[in-house]
Amino acid sequence: MPVDACEAVPAPMPVDPAPGAPLGHLDSPTEDGIVGPYALVRGWAAGTATGTDAELFVDGEMWAALPLSSRRPDVCDAYPDVGCGTLGFEVRLDFRRLDHCPHLFELVTQHPDGTAQVVGRQRVQRVGQAGIGPRRSVHRIEDARITQALDMIVTADDEVVACFGSWRSTRGWDAHCRNLMTGAEERGAADHETAGVGLALGPSGPLVGFEADSARRTGGPATFGRGIRMNDGAHFWQSVSVGHGFAIAAAARIDGWNSDIFLGEESGEGAWGHLATEGLGVPHRQTFVDPYHLIFTTRYQGSGVPRLIRVDADRNVTVRTYTGLPAGCEGVGTAEIVEGVGLVAGTYSDQLPWRGGSCAEVGLLNPETGATTGWQPVGGADVIDILDLGDGFFAATANFPARVMLFSPELERIDLVSLPGEQVGGLAVQGGELYAASAGHGWAEVFAYPLAVEPVDPPTEADPETPPAPGSEMHFNLVMRQTVQPCSGCGLWFDPQGNAAKEPRLVVRYRDGGREQTHTYQHASGDRPLEAYYLAPPGETGPRSSHQQALLIKESPARIGLVYVDLSDIPPGAEILEARLHLHLHTHEGLANSDRESVLRVSRGVRRWDFDTVDWNQTAAGVPWTTPGGDEGSLIREIRADRDLWGRGFNKANPDADFDFTAHVTALQEDR
Repeated sequence: MPVDACEAVPAPMPVDPAPGAPLGHLDSPTEDGIVGPYALVRGWAAGTATGTDAELFVDGEMWAALPLSSRRPDVCDAYPDVGCGTLGFEVRLDFRRLDHCPHLFELVTQHPDGTAQVVGRQRVQRVGQAGIGPRRSVHRIEDARITQALDMIVTADDEVVACFGSWRSTRGWDAHCRNLMTGAEERGAADHETAGVGLALGPSGPLVGFEADSARRTGGPATFGRGIRMNDGAHFWQSVSVGHGFAIAAAARIDGWNSDIFLGEESGEGAWGHLATEGLGVPHRQTFVDPYHLIFTTRYQGSGVPRLIRVDADRNVTVRTYTGLPAGCEGVGTAEIVEGVGLVAGTYSDQLPWRGGSCAEVGLLNPETGATTGWQPVGGADVIDILDLGDGFFAATANFPARVMLFSPELERIDLVSLPGEQVGGLAVQGGELYAASAGHGWAEVFAYPLAVEPVDPPTEADPETPPAPGSEMHFNLVMRQTVQPCSGCGLWFDPQGNAAKEPRLVVRYRDGGREQTHTYQHASGDRPLEAYYLAPPGETGPRSSHQQALLIKESPARIGLVYVDLSDIPPGAEILEARLHLHLHTHEGLANSDRESVLRVSRGVRRWDFDTVDWNQTAAGVPWTTPGGDEGSLIREIRADRDLWGRGFNKANPDADFDFTAHVTALQEDR
């Protein structure tokens, strides 16, 4: 809801408790602060009835209990008469059903006489952003030799693989990676320090790169994917990436901290070749960002030269020197592409906080030049992993103390959760949850957090490109373009393949006058039609009937999808409960088996088009587009192959996909 459409919430009246009445305060969120879909509520309450908790009310509705479970010596010092038991609360709560408007938060306790007492009030703004919910434990290991949580990945089967290791002081434990869903494991060399493990997704499953000694030169097939151990001496900080049809693994030799780069098949099978490189620092993590495999190296224990190593499609190795690093940092330890933002990097420092070091910062890295900009400190020793969450938001982990953080497209930290221990590993998203792991001496644990990512709230002024529909009309008008095309044949093709029941359909569920109603819009239904068409440049079109009720969407050669539905039959005052667009993937060519990277931009269409005459140059006969190929307004959402198709089990074998447009239809209804 645009902010200018919200009901005003006046500044809350201060609470002035009577003598002997309970006291309390909301420390977080602050007055006129903001909350996203999930947020931490923190504060204290004192003088309450014995055995009772505090409660949070939002706009007069009881929202959640706030157990008093922590000590607050600061409150005891300020109010010596209230006693010094457990007065504090700290609870992560779900605010997803609050609209994006100001709301009144009230802290309520029970007076010893049994009456409810408001002891704190804050006016809080609900905004669109990313948020992390309460955690659950997924997997725990207890072994005196374990010290580290390492990398993490999601397989093509939507299963999470997590890796764990040990330091030299705890040798005797064979570090391993574990599929958290099936229990399958791949283990490294026994009795060998494993401070680093590399993971990458190959066509046959994960490739797992372990540190290894000379006794374990190669690995056989893993129980999932392929284990890689290929060196002629002791190596540290193994990292792996897959792209351009081959795999790259990097490691540091302990005789001078130089980098060795190994070249192998993307399946992990066969012999691995060696690309000789010298004096390039210690590789920490690496990634594939077309057109390069990128390897991020740092100094370690005063040795090595931090560099960005690149391997292109022709196996050429080039090196770039980092510039613009924050003072005191040892180099870039990790980086990942964040859609709409760029290559987001995290720093590494070998100086732990108790040695006076703290160099955990996130910024932007130019892969062509090695230049870095926009660094933002996040606290801790170093950044371990970065993960794109969509809509410009991303997550990152940092060490000492262990923490998971969410960031806005402007690199502003917007949420933080602390993990047990001081050392943290990689990140993964599966089933709408964010997975993270931490470790201490003798244990490691994987946690899953509910994750919500909402588009940033629109500006308060109406979008000049998409004025509200006049009167009581409401139009669902989409333009769909591919913005990330990982290969020449990679596109998304939704097609009913001659089955009218599989034609695109929009299902809207709403409540009006206390009754729930469902409207289904589909071309075959006649009374509530949906029109779908894909555009192609002149000279590249097939029979018109092959474009109707089908959506072939590619960046090159250009194919643009259009969807239109008239929703004006939904009563203007109805509450939208759910809106889902159902699309059937072509079962032969709808989604490439290797395509986990395609991204579609779904925008508001700003021109009505005619189903029977629309083409690349015109919306209707004799009526040209302003821009050939379709006129579009603001972004509605993205459709990502990894998150929205593979991540939800949709593919050519399971082709009946659906996509959530509830927020968009709700916004259309509110603009009527």
